[in-house]
Amino acid sequence: MSLVELAEALGLKEKRVFRILRSLFEAEAITSLRSSDGARKYRVLTAEERKASAKEEEEPEELDEEEDEE
Repeated sequence: MSLVELAEALGLKEKRVFRILRSLFEAEAITSLRSSDGARKYRVLTAEERKASAKEEEEPEELDEEEDEE
């Protein structure tokens, strides 16, 4: 759903919904994407997506040998 759609469905002002969405982004509970008409849409992350995101954060980045030499 878009921000406007969420605000209408919840009966809240868009500004309030935006703050809620921001907190959900920070908690990595939702993600956003662009629809074919260019509108930003939001969706809940699945448990598998949250686990994958957490796993990526835990793994240290490996440096390329070339980068290490610079």
